[in-house]
Amino acid sequence: MIVVTAKMKVKPDAKYQFMVETEPLIKHTRSENGCLSYNLYTDIDDPNLLVMLEFWKDMDSLDAHMDSVHFKAFGEAIPKYLVDAIDISKFEAQEV
Repeated sequence: MIVVTAKMKVKPDAKYQFMVETEPLIKHTRSENGCLSYNLYTDIDDPNLLVMLEFWKDMDSLDAHMDSVHFKAFGEAIPKYLVDAIDISKFEAQEV
């Protein structure tokens, strides 16, 4: 299983529009093959810090997601709402 965190710091006056842009991404992504979970969370101490927490069956599923029309459209639409670049980390779940 692949776990992805995508941390995004949103400009305070742009959070609502950012959330509007996020809705179709989440809707379409959740129906993709290999998507186990895809949710957006708000930091408790900083309401403008958001993290997309993603769980994928495997790297092929994640790669297909990153090549999807809705993912690319989101990536093109949101830079104007962000304070900094998205901080993305990928992890592979270890079986113990």
